[in-house]
Amino acid sequence: MLKTIKDPDGLASQVSRNNGNQFPLPPGIDAGVKTGSAEYGTDRDPVDGLLLRAHAWCTAFAPYDDPEIAVVSFIEGGIGSTGVAAPVCSKMISAYFARKNAGQ
Repeated sequence: MLKTIKDPDGLASQVSRNNGNQFPLPPGIDAGVKTGSAEYGTDRDPVDGLLLRAHAWCTAFAPYDDPEIAVVSFIEGGIGSTGVAAPVCSKMISAYFARKNAGQ
């Protein structure tokens, strides 16, 4: 899960190189991340008959070595998990550590 954002061959790293950093984290924080999609299969929209889009999801925890927070984002019909659901998890983790550090 750490390789998803740290390894140059990780999915989030590949998207970051092409579209900007999709999973920014606070300085000194590493996270475990898993992205994915949940397809509808052959289900079609009852209105227009088009195939329904895949759902996008991401789950993450941080810090990697001693987790304090775990988050999940699920975007119905979101298609691309790395570009859609992963940034939501990143923002939740960043908000958690910003709030935690503000209280210190």
